[in-house]
Amino acid sequence: TGLYYTRFSSGTERIIRTCSNRMQFLSGTTWSNVPVSGATITGGQNNQFVFVTAIDNIIGTNDVNPPVQYNGTGLSAVSFSGLTNPITQAKTIAFFKNYLLFFNITEGGTDRPTRFRWANVGTINTWTQADFLDIAALGGQEINAVAELYDNLYVFLTDSIYKISLVGGVNTFNV
Repeated sequence: TGLYYTRFSSGTERIIRTCSNRMQFLSGTTWSNVPVSGATITGGQNNQFVFVTAIDNIIGTNDVNPPVQYNGTGLSAVSFSGLTNPITQAKTIAFFKNYLLFFNITEGGTDRPTRFRWANVGTINTWTQADFLDIAALGGQEINAVAELYDNLYVFLTDSIYKISLVGGVNTFNV
């Protein structure tokens, strides 16, 4: 249900995959199970993972389980310290300009299909309650994908595309 390659700053290369309810990494020609601590992967052909490399971790989400992080040795749940209602599901993810962003999220049991939320700059586990934006919240659409092109991030909703730029300061991102 997912396949991803990255090279960590140590020079170690990893190919990981999710299959059923486990994550594995390629070791030579065999797949080895990744040790899991506090993370859940629900098997199912429609539970497709999206991955991104962020600050020497692979971050993954499948829109079913809480987002996970793999540091090269073990799998754990992403910590959402600082949030009153942590993210329990996210459809897609990006690491853009040193910010980890989750899109089309569920927070505290409430579905937020047009919301994206970002971690504090340079971190993956420290969050601020006010750091989120809703894109066309009343438009009846949902965020389906994200892509980086040159100096911007493009967010694909059901029937529209929005450009997100990092502006810094109080606003952080401009849609």
